[in-house]
Amino acid sequence: MRSFTILDFLKLNSPCFCCGEPIEVGAYLIGSSITGTVYLKPNMSKTHLSVDLSIKYETAISLSIDLKTNKFVASCPMKTLASFFKDRKLSIETQCRDCSGITSDTLSFNFYKAFIKPVEVAYEWYWLRHKNHVYVVSSGYDEDITKVMLTTYSGYDKIASETTYNYPLIPRYRFKDRQAMIDKLKLYTALS
Repeated sequence: MRSFTILDFLKLNSPCFCCGEPIEVGAYLIGSSITGTVYLKPNMSKTHLSVDLSIKYETAISLSIDLKTNKFVASCPMKTLASFFKDRKLSIETQCRDCSGITSDTLSFNFYKAFIKPVEVAYEWYWLRHKNHVYVVSSGYDEDITKVMLTTYSGYDKIASETTYNYPLIPRYRFKDRQAMIDKLKLYTALS
């Protein structure tokens, strides 16, 4: 599996692979059974991603990550941050509002060196329209599988057929552009 710096991970889907629009960056804080999963909106600059992990009446835990080096700075002592992540995980996501999204595997922290190990993709999805076909592609990297739902339309928004295919993992980064992915999907679905 391919690994990325945070910056390279964000560039995988920026601008959106399907429509070319700007993407939004989010983060998921996956907690203990009491807190569940919380969606966080990081602040982005050209060089850093900053996210507030916990805000309480008298304390706050914030994290600022250098996009190129994966080094981080916390607003609290490293021991406190390590304790915070003892029963929590953090992942990041890039998403277009309409047609694509990529979620990272949980980030792996090295608290001694204030460094996040290279990031891997956990899940990605794309919505590709080509003529009278719509391909909804979802890839789960943990399962090494890509599901393609092909919907064919006859006339305006009238569904002629809908078929789901399962393939070995087809990672997005193997395609230089949207058209190359559509061409490969057309070939796969024609041979299935």
